[in-house]
Amino acid sequence: MYLCHMDESGTPDIPGNTSHFILVGLSIPVWHWKKCDREIAQLKRKHFLGDEEIHFTDSSCNCHICTSHTQEIRENF
Repeated sequence: MYLCHMDESGTPDIPGNTSHFILVGLSIPVWHWKKCDREIAQLKRKHFLGDEEIHFTDSSCNCHICTSHTQEIRENF
C-alpha cells in the first residue's frame, strides 16, 4: 500500500490569474512512511521550524524562516 499526497498551485482556468498551473503528486510506500516522517521532523528541528509547513517559496520569500537563516542554509535546505 502507498500513501499519496497531491497538491496544486496556480489556476487551471484559461485565462486564469496565474501564468502556470502545476499539479504534483508524491507516493510513499507505507513501510517507509515512519522513516520519512522522522527525517522530516529532524530536518525541521535542525532549522528551528517547529510545526510549520514547508513550502518551496520558503527558500526565497521574506517570511521569518527566510529572514532568520542565511542564503546558504536556505539553499541547502
